[in-house]
Amino acid sequence: MLHLLFLGTLPWITYVTAVNTPPPPLNSSTNTKYEWTALGDSLASGDGSTKYESGMRCLRYNQAYPALINKDSYFSKDQVFHNAACNGAQTSDVIQWQLLDQDTSAKPNDKYGKLKVVRCIMT
Repeated sequence: MLHLLFLGTLPWITYVTAVNTPPPPLNSSTNTKYEWTALGDSLASGDGSTKYESGMRCLRYNQAYPALINKDSYFSKDQVFHNAACNGAQTSDVIQWQLLDQDTSAKPNDKYGKLKVVRCIMT
């Protein structure tokens, strides 16, 4: 069973989808595969660093806190991480560009599709 973890930095935006059974703990020893996505603005993207990932429209630092959480040994090793955070993003940008419900070819972050949030961590 695939569970999606949502990590965001905009506390006034919360998307939660009800599920029949709660997902196991993040450090569970079950065979659950987690796929999670970091959404948000400059705080989540690591804006202010001078070492950004190359080839990105949004400035993203590979040592920003979502990337560090992804590397933390507390969490399951069998996970897929997507970083859709974008420096300068506002609430409307997160809704329009980071949470998508249709094919938006040539727009940022279109590869993630509409996210089904089963657990949300707000920072």
